[in-house]
Amino acid sequence: MEATKDVEGKYYAANTKYTLYILKQESADTQVSNLISREVELGTMTQTGTITYTGNEVVGKTITATMKDTNNDKGSWKWYVSDTDCGANGGTVAPLAESTEWKQLASGYSPTVDSTTSTLTLSEDMWKHYIKAEFVPNNEIGYGGKSIQGVDPQYVRKIYNESIKIESSTKDGNGAAAAYSGTKITATIENWSEEALTGRLRRI
Repeated sequence: MEATKDVEGKYYAANTKYTLYILKQESADTQVSNLISREVELGTMTQTGTITYTGNEVVGKTITATMKDTNNDKGSWKWYVSDTDCGANGGTVAPLAESTEWKQLASGYSPTVDSTTSTLTLSEDMWKHYIKAEFVPNNEIGYGGKSIQGVDPQYVRKIYNESIKIESSTKDGNGAAAAYSGTKITATIENWSEEALTGRLRRI
């Protein structure tokens, strides 16, 4: 015997208990009707999918997390920033998705529910940190299993607005800066980002 609907004609739902009743009628062999019942709870469907990222991992820009090959878009999005940064010159890789080295973000992204995508605006305090997105399925409608998590392998960068100002200790006959033997030349970085200068400055 197979059935896809209950006694009211509604399709069976996950996470719901149903009771099946079997009534054996009176017959020549059975003088009293016999009622048998069995209770069963329908389980959940396992959430599937992976998360990919698009956009620019730059302060002030946005990145979008998209679920691919998913069987459900009903649930909640969560975003996280890594506790530690990328280290010198990006030498420290991102923490594993399942690790505890992540801090959940309270705001800055949308939509938050029932969508295959969610977009996060990258703020200044995320600079040099890694980002992770997570989709948690809504088990009340029958989807369960593990949440879908994905770590963006790129750390958040920042666009520098630095410039170099060159000054000379001597001037030519017209009052313009000039360089002669013994002249002191000073190079000053304006709007310095405070990023380490090692390997970034060179004399040409």
